[in-house]
Amino acid sequence: MTTLSALAFHDASLLRPPKHVTAQTQTLGAIHFIGDFVNRILGLVFLFSSTICVYSQDNTLADFGIEIIFSADHKIFPEAWLTEEINGRATPLDTGEFKRSKAIITKALNKYPVELIRKHLTKIYVVGQLEFYGQEYGGTNSISEIYLSNGGSNLGYTDFWIEQAFHSEFSSILLRNYSFLFDKKKWISQNKGIHYGKSGTDALKHGKASETFDLELNKKGVLSLYSTASIEEDFNSFAENLFKSNTGFWEIVKMHKRIREKTSQIIEFYHRLDGRFDEKYFKSVSQK
Repeated sequence: MTTLSALAFHDASLLRPPKHVTAQTQTLGAIHFIGDFVNRILGLVFLFSSTICVYSQDNTLADFGIEIIFSADHKIFPEAWLTEEINGRATPLDTGEFKRSKAIITKALNKYPVELIRKHLTKIYVVGQLEFYGQEYGGTNSISEIYLSNGGSNLGYTDFWIEQAFHSEFSSILLRNYSFLFDKKKWISQNKGIHYGKSGTDALKHGKASETFDLELNKKGVLSLYSTASIEEDFNSFAENLFKSNTGFWEIVKMHKRIREKTSQIIEFYHRLDGRFDEKYFKSVSQK
């Protein structure tokens, strides 16, 4: 973590409890180049040397080789997140939420091959509240760790909401590690008059963080106003709906060619990670 020099956090909806802050790491010159090169080589080795993963739908946390940690200690954050500017903070998760949080995450994990989780995820932190830059956030991710907020279902942190947040954060990790499999130009070509903003944080500050499906924006190739915050947030919005879809998602895919093209592209991205990820699989698993 000593190579981290800056972080950009992206927030989510103002209409729901804040979620899916995306932490993007920026490294220094040669270190960044070497790290990217190594990631690409390791990714290619994983893709072309492994067989299609065979996995069940009832694995335990031990099977995945990860930890769920219910701690709000400042030590859960990388040092770079503790600067005066970012000022990362967390509040403890209510002990009454431990069991539910674990069950939600276990269910979400079981939608992925064990091997994919083992390779890219080591820890999941669940806290009551996350705060960065003096603002409340719902989640973030680092190199191989995911951070999620759970303030209780009575405040909107439902099982559905938390699971979607997990899929969103994990999609950022996969996108970062397999960026060479994602054609940005092809993706952007589906945007009609849509220009991405500076970041999710900027969208939040300017009241442009709604994740509600927007029929007019759907025609232009994005799912919601928040999807216009950045290409990563746009990618996240599709990924979370592939694994746990909001009502109407597949109908929107069917209705709008630009949305359909992006959906096909992201499904192809996941299919190259594991052969079982196809449209039939996602249509089934997203309803569970």
